[in-house]
Amino acid sequence: MAMELRVLGDVEAWMEGRRMEVGHARQRCVLVVLVVDANRAVTVDQLLERVWSQEPPQRGRQALRSYLSRLRRLFSPAGVGIERRSNGYILVADPDSVDLHLFRRVVADARAADGEHALELFEQALALWRGEPFAGLDTPWLATVRGRMRVVLLGTGSLSSLPQTGQRPIPMGGAGSDTRRPTSARWSRVRTPSAGQPGPAISVANAAR
Repeated sequence: MAMELRVLGDVEAWMEGRRMEVGHARQRCVLVVLVVDANRAVTVDQLLERVWSQEPPQRGRQALRSYLSRLRRLFSPAGVGIERRSNGYILVADPDSVDLHLFRRVVADARAADGEHALELFEQALALWRGEPFAGLDTPWLATVRGRMRVVLLGTGSLSSLPQTGQRPIPMGGAGSDTRRPTSARWSRVRTPSAGQPGPAISVANAAR
C-alpha cells in the first residue's frame, strides 16, 4: 500500500485515496521534522528543539516518544518506517512519495532541461504546492524552512501563482485535478524523469540549513 505525504500546504498523509488522521498540531510538527529530513537521522535533541523551540516541556522526551510511537503505528502498514537509530530517528520513505522532495527533484530536472520541456516541468513542480508549507504549524525552525522553500519557488518565477488564503488551492496533478483524492497515478508524470534526463535530486536538508 503506497502512502503519500504532503507538507506543501496542510500536513497530510494519504493512502489508497484516503486521507489519514495524523494527529494534533504538535504530533504533525514531529512528522514534518522527520519528513524534511526523510531518510536521514534526526537526533532527539534536534527533534525537541525544532518542535518546541527553546521551551520543551518537562517531559518532552516522553511526549516525543509517544508521538513517534503513534506515527509509527499509523504508517507501518503502508511501508513507511520510523526507525530508531543510535543517533536519532529516521523516516524511511520513497522521496517521490513526499511532495516536498518531489518538488525539489522536479525543479532540478527543469533546470537541467531546455525550452518547452523545462517550462512543463516547472509547471508540474508548482502544481504540487497547495499553499504555505506546513500550514497551521509555527515554530522558529519551521519558519526558517518555509522561508527557504519560498526562495526555491522564487527561482522558478512562480511565487505569484501560489494560492492565497481563501483561494482554491492548486491540485497536485495540475489544473482540473480532484484535490480530495490524491493518487499515485496523479503523481506519476512528475515522479519519473523523462527519457535521457538523469533527474538529479536536491537534498531538502541543504535548504533547511
